[in-house]
Amino acid sequence: MNMSEVLHRLSERERRHFEFGQKTLDKLLDEVGPVIRAAAKSNIRKPAEVANLLNRRSIRTACGDAWTYLLVKDLLSLLYEGGIKRAPVLNRSPPASTKRLEAKELTKKDIERFKNVVVKLESNKLAAARAARLKRERREIGSTRFKSEPRSLLRSDLERHVSLLESDSAEALRNRWLNCLKDYLKPESQFPRDLLNEMMTAIDEEWRRRKQSAIGLKRDEWPSTEVGLTTTSSLNVTWPEEGILSFVGYRVGKTNPTRPETLRKLILEAVFFREIPPILPRFMMDEWGDPGTKVRLLKIANVLAAFARNAKNKRKLDMSLSIKSWEEDLEYLRQEFWLPRFYDLTGAWPSG
Repeated sequence: MNMSEVLHRLSERERRHFEFGQKTLDKLLDEVGPVIRAAAKSNIRKPAEVANLLNRRSIRTACGDAWTYLLVKDLLSLLYEGGIKRAPVLNRSPPASTKRLEAKELTKKDIERFKNVVVKLESNKLAAARAARLKRERREIGSTRFKSEPRSLLRSDLERHVSLLESDSAEALRNRWLNCLKDYLKPESQFPRDLLNEMMTAIDEEWRRRKQSAIGLKRDEWPSTEVGLTTTSSLNVTWPEEGILSFVGYRVGKTNPTRPETLRKLILEAVFFREIPPILPRFMMDEWGDPGTKVRLLKIANVLAAFARNAKNKRKLDMSLSIKSWEEDLEYLRQEFWLPRFYDLTGAWPSG
């Protein structure tokens, strides 16, 4: 298509952008040609990109309007196909004498910006490839990646964690406890089940030790306000503003629930069978009884049932999801632990 054919298919309103007043088509192409060819060297070739570049450089159409996608499309046809100031083929290197001149047409800021874009794209590609490779390796290797690690190293790692328990805060100890439960649910867990059980047992012992330190007084010992006159240790205990279940990570509802559901039930099972953190005063801790006993199971059930009953009384709030979860967990405890262990004993099972 020659220049006359390109101009012929333009309407009179479109043609004024290329020829208007004293500004002829030749003058317009002389003005924009070097800029467009220099932009092409920096891989700016799409009509929309060229339009943005010309407008940013304050280079307007013949009638003074801003360049648009369609106008630049016609401009490129005139420039490269119209026979006037025809540019060399883009994939052909220009003479060395013009190469230095055209490079100056783009500002340093433009060149730097496009360099950054290229670097970012390459970085994203590498990151995506690395993530895909790691995902593929995890899927292919699975739990075998840890089976090849010598058991002596795992044992050494376990002993290192156990040695840190005494210096852990209550929250840090709780987090270790929760991580053990989460590892139970992961087939690719780093530690075998027997080592996880040892870690949980060590945490049980630490909670039992802290319970004795926090309680301090014997049952038949009269307390004193004087420092050093009782058997209480120097451990200062601050009671958190939450209950046992909330502290160990048991949550239901729409906001930050414990997920997956199997972890939520595993937490309840661990609270029933294992030591619990001594975060409450002694008279409240006594209500929870010993691990694995009827007192402990009924305490968990009564707490869940109380949650459900209180939620049902809050008619202005939609707590249906929480109520459903509490009632499901109550039924789980009844079926799994109450009926097989304590059904023939006296005492009624709580309900929501």
